[in-house]
Amino acid sequence: MKKLELNPDDISKILSQHIDDPNVIFVFSTSTVMNSWIDWLVTHPEISGTDAVAFERFIAWDNFKREYLSVSKEGLTAIPSLLKLLFVYDLIEKNAQKPQQERLKVIINPKDEFAKNAFSFAQWITTNLSALNFWKKRLEQYKAEYGHQDSEDLDYEFIYNSYASFLEQNRLFEPSWLDNLDFIDSTKQFIFFYPEMLQDFSDFTDTFENSSNITIFSLPEKLPSPQAYLFNDSRSELRITILRIIELVKNKKADWSEIALSVPDLETYRPYLEREFMLYSVPYVIKAGFPLTRNNAGRIFLEIFDCYNSNFTFDSVRSLLLDECVPWKDEYLNLKEELIREGSLMRCICSPYEKDIWLSAFTSRINKGEKRFVELLKFYRALKKHINLFFEGDFENIKKAWMQFKGIFLKSDKEFSVEANNILSRCIKELDELIQIQKDFEHCNLKVNSAFQVFLNILKQKTYTPQTQSTGVQIFKYKLSSAAFFKYQFVIDGSQKNLEVVNKRLSFLNSTKRAKLHLFEDDLRYNATEAFIKLYAKKVPGQPDENFIHFSAATDTFAGYAIPHSYLSILKIQDSPALQALDEQDYILAEKKFFMDSTQNQTSTKLQNLNEITPFQVEMFTSWKNTRIEDLELAEDQNNNSTDSASNHLIRSSKPFFDLIEKRKAENGRLIITARSDLEPFFPCPRKWVFKTLLKLKDDTLDTSLMQSFDMANLNHKILELILQKYTGQKLPCYNEEPSFLEHIKASVEKAIVSVPDFRDCPLVIKTLKDQTDALVKFSMSFLKQFLLPFGETKDGFGNCIVHGLEETRRLERENFEYYGRIDCLLETPQSEWIIIDFKNTESAVDKKLMFADTDGILQDFQMPLYKKLVSDDDKKKVYAMHYCIMKDCTTVSVLNPLANAKSKAKKDLDEYQPTLNALEAYAQTFEQAVQNKAFTPHHSNNKADKLNVKTYEHCSSCKFKTICRTTYTVAAKNILLSGGSK
Repeated sequence: MKKLELNPDDISKILSQHIDDPNVIFVFSTSTVMNSWIDWLVTHPEISGTDAVAFERFIAWDNFKREYLSVSKEGLTAIPSLLKLLFVYDLIEKNAQKPQQERLKVIINPKDEFAKNAFSFAQWITTNLSALNFWKKRLEQYKAEYGHQDSEDLDYEFIYNSYASFLEQNRLFEPSWLDNLDFIDSTKQFIFFYPEMLQDFSDFTDTFENSSNITIFSLPEKLPSPQAYLFNDSRSELRITILRIIELVKNKKADWSEIALSVPDLETYRPYLEREFMLYSVPYVIKAGFPLTRNNAGRIFLEIFDCYNSNFTFDSVRSLLLDECVPWKDEYLNLKEELIREGSLMRCICSPYEKDIWLSAFTSRINKGEKRFVELLKFYRALKKHINLFFEGDFENIKKAWMQFKGIFLKSDKEFSVEANNILSRCIKELDELIQIQKDFEHCNLKVNSAFQVFLNILKQKTYTPQTQSTGVQIFKYKLSSAAFFKYQFVIDGSQKNLEVVNKRLSFLNSTKRAKLHLFEDDLRYNATEAFIKLYAKKVPGQPDENFIHFSAATDTFAGYAIPHSYLSILKIQDSPALQALDEQDYILAEKKFFMDSTQNQTSTKLQNLNEITPFQVEMFTSWKNTRIEDLELAEDQNNNSTDSASNHLIRSSKPFFDLIEKRKAENGRLIITARSDLEPFFPCPRKWVFKTLLKLKDDTLDTSLMQSFDMANLNHKILELILQKYTGQKLPCYNEEPSFLEHIKASVEKAIVSVPDFRDCPLVIKTLKDQTDALVKFSMSFLKQFLLPFGETKDGFGNCIVHGLEETRRLERENFEYYGRIDCLLETPQSEWIIIDFKNTESAVDKKLMFADTDGILQDFQMPLYKKLVSDDDKKKVYAMHYCIMKDCTTVSVLNPLANAKSKAKKDLDEYQPTLNALEAYAQTFEQAVQNKAFTPHHSNNKADKLNVKTYEHCSSCKFKTICRTTYTVAAKNILLSGGSK
């Protein structure tokens, strides 16, 4: 074997020198590097001396090992990688079947719950199998120095012996375990370019050592460190890199396809790359695949596994049914969404014990006579049945199950997208290979009880790279195009972490053991970091740009803060006038500056930097222009018919006014006014009332959770209602713990759990709450201990008061409208005076500052004032007190309370509360007039007493309808006008 040094600038010279010799085979690190130099040879005949080459004379390292190396011992077959993986799954299965004391001690936790679910270790163990022979040799070589073998060493020893025995019994061999490798064709001359880039080349040096037909070209030791630009952040780095590429093409130094961009962390950077290249209209091709189970049609196999493995949880079923990467048959489109929506409403999060929550929920609705659930249940049963089929046999059974599932639920192949068909075909190809391996090596008797999990884990490891006819800047992962021919190569994100390439042998060992086996010396010897960096920075034959800077780095990257690699010689941006000048050519930046500079005059001088625009900019401008024309036409149409703004087009549809008719009483046309549904959302912004009360808009979601935000409040409220209901028309007892009273509390809790409308059809919620019955009883008792204290002795007790009404509906007519309200609890004191009570779950639901009108007559909490009017204006009895009773805190917040002490902020008498009642009346009149005139346009006012005064910073920013209203948005925003008409 000849070892020679070769400056990377001279690769072309070696190729040109030997291209005419048909016995010379050129070996490259990757197919990317190989293909780039083939292209160079045939496109530069004036230098290479040829315009055609024989492809069989060029080979990548992995193919070289397969084609030109063989084991001298006849009758052995190299073990296929899939069979190696199946061996490891079999090893894990058998390990789990052993008594705990006989299992692996460290590599896999011997406890049952871990040992029986250790398949996640399969790929890792499989990867390490090829290195165990080298580990064994080093262990023998440094046996005395290494000392006693611990449990981890014994685990590796067991795996090594098991694998060696398996290979021997089945006439197989592991290529990296053998020393007696030979060349199949010793008549050829092989030229290797920079094998120091190859992670496993050192495993074959002994084989090549005595071979005279091998020449290895390595990097010279003393090559200068490449220079690199250092940017403050990755966004600037990426933008300037694209501008550098554009400049090269613009100056005709290269075509798009003659430029390569290498990105170490391509997974993180990919979306940013795609966006920036699109914005600048630079054609590109990403030469990197993506996992077969991520964001594509292949993930359906992952979703099927998740459904089965999680016992059909809500999240897993939703992910499968709402997957848009595969086309479901039309007959299932509505069923899919309806099933998920009903599952969300009935909170089918997971199945308790052995019960199927979906079956329980749907069956309960069917038993109540809701026939639409019959079809949903039939669909769910069919889906579950065909998913279960995937897990009832071997790999061949998986394929049969897939064909059945696809035939029943999915459309025909011709209705799949090209990409979906290609990806699913690739998945089935992987499955076919597993089927064939299982057939070919049936005699090995490998036990695989989790065939689908094996198949899925293989799919997770595989990537799919779409075939494309597109050309453009070629984007690679780092290392793939090092030593390749491109007129210009760029490497971005050149941090210390990203550019470090350490080919560590036996990396699965800790540092102490690696030191004992003298592996740190190997790490230094086989460190390829410098080789990759300097090969990327090679000069290109025929290119005059000797000072071209290939590398760049940023301190603030998309993945966090980083430092540039120490092998790079750093150049600061401020020291590079050429780079700074690129900003002047950035038409995206020029457009941004042009629109942001509100003081400029639009002269030809000011517009000179806008003389270049991309097709993407044209498309966006056209879209913006059309949108503005539509807005102007709508505004003009509405100005001719109404004083309202263009943004109220939705409000004047027939649907809201049909609802307005519904809100008026049929017999007299009076408008019905409530506190929570009308006054609270109407003020200060009437548009919010239209959205919430008339249109009844609400967030549409297919998410769910066991308990929603108001569930416990509703449940506690219902419990108290049922407890107090027994005493309607009677005196409330003072708190006691007599058995009959405690039994009544428990019975009320049990009845409340199954009667709250929000979750009475949710089996999982009801089961969970039933398990908490004792806790709910204790909670109720804690509240009642305070609530049922004797009235008059404390300011908060209501024992001995008469329960007049619970959830009592009251109405109060005015000239043009009618007040309407439902009072939680109305008590009568021994002195025949009213006590109005509203139950709240927590004190955070009550804001004392909002209970009373301020000096300008502004009121924000309308509930208690409305209740006061409904009770006192319609009855001869006096209202004695009004309270918010806080269930969770067992406290009382008083609005009107004659017993309040001097420090209390509660109003003590009716005279002090009268301004608040007057304010309510004014609000109701304003509301009725606005509805009558259909005046729903929000406005801003400088008048503090204006009840319809919208403050965007206070009201709009927190409004849940802001995405529809768009008042606070920069793009396409609608201004709120002053009541006088000016902005």
